[in-house]
Amino acid sequence: YSAPPWRLLARGLGELDTVVVVALLVPLAGYATFARGISAHALLATIPGACAMFAMMLAVGIPDAKADAATHKRTLVVRWGVAYAAIVARTFASSAVVLLLLVYNDIVAAPPVAYLAVLPAVVIAAAIAAPQYVAHMEFATFPFLGVALYGLTTCAGIAIVLAAS
Repeated sequence: YSAPPWRLLARGLGELDTVVVVALLVPLAGYATFARGISAHALLATIPGACAMFAMMLAVGIPDAKADAATHKRTLVVRWGVAYAAIVARTFASSAVVLLLLVYNDIVAAPPVAYLAVLPAVVIAAAIAAPQYVAHMEFATFPFLGVALYGLTTCAGIAIVLAAS
C-alpha cells in the first residue's frame, strides 16, 4: 500500500487498492469461508460498501493534499485536485446509499422496517453532499464523515441481511 517497492498510495493506486482489499476481498473471504463459495449475490452486496470506502479514502486524503504534493506523494486527491476529489467523494457517498437500498432490496427479502437501518448513512451522505449545513459542528470534518459513512453503510447492510434471516 505505502511501502517500497510498489508504493501504491504514492502512485494514485492506494485508494483503489484499499477499496479492493478492504471493501471487496475481506467481506468476500468471510462469506466464502462460511458459505464455501462465492455467489453473485455476495459479490453484489459488496458494491455499496466499495462506493462508501472509495468516498472515505478520498475524504481522508483531502486534508493531506498539500503535504502529499510537497512530498511527491501522487495520491488521487493530489492528481485530481481537492475540488474534483471532493466532487467524486460526494458522488460515491450518495451512490453508496442509493446502491445500498437498490442492491439489498434486490438480493434479500428483508421486511421494510429493516431499511430504517439505512437512515444514519443517509444523514451522513447528505452531510457530505452539503457540508455547509454541518460546518458549525467541530467533529463534522470531511474525513470524519467519510469514515462514518463507510461504517454506517456496512452496518446497514448487515442489519438488512440479519433482518431477512
